[in-house]
Amino acid sequence: MEPAPHGKRMEGVADALSEFGRSFDDMPVMEGRGTPEEEPAFGNGPGMALDLAPEATAVIALNDGVALNILEQARKRGLSVPRDLSVVGFDDVAGAARSEPPLTTVHHSALESGRLAARMLLDGGPPRHVMTPVKVVVRASTAPPRK
Repeated sequence: MEPAPHGKRMEGVADALSEFGRSFDDMPVMEGRGTPEEEPAFGNGPGMALDLAPEATAVIALNDGVALNILEQARKRGLSVPRDLSVVGFDDVAGAARSEPPLTTVHHSALESGRLAARMLLDGGPPRHVMTPVKVVVRASTAPPRK
């Protein structure tokens, strides 16, 4: 069975951390859904990350919903993003560019992924894995690490 998409995203984060001599053991990792309506399903939701790691200077969210909620939770706690906390999301949803501050995120084309999936289905042939391009969209929710 293939890992969930977020499983691959976590694997990518783990790979990047290892390039800098860090690991998940160095930091708290938690799972959340992102929308306020879904928060009761997993405790206090994304805001819980800020409670569990009040000394954190950065949050990597595996989707923009969680990242946008982290921005809101940081604001409620009086934290300045990105001065006190950098936040990165994934998906580049429409609201990411309009958030306050605008969210740094990883962009991928859901439309192109859908087209590719349809072509693969209609072409037939054996199952295969295809990597689609992504790009980091740097906006105002991130800053260099504090010294």
